Amino acid sequence: MSDGRFFWRLDAADYMEHYGVALPEAFLAHGAVRQWTCRPLTGDEVIEVDDRLGELRRAGAL
Repeated sequence: MSDGRFFWRLDAADYMEHYGVALPEAFLAHGAVRQWTCRPLTGDEVIEVDDRLGELRRAGAL
């Protein structure tokens, strides 16, 4: 993933959560200046995420 200045792997959030890795201050400041936001998920998206998490749990990945 990239915003044109920074790039990151799609699994970056997993590393942050699992290993307690912090984001660089420059990255956070860059996002704040650009008012990065996350849009709310739709009901269908919530169901899709829940289904996927269920699959991962059943597979022993979570």
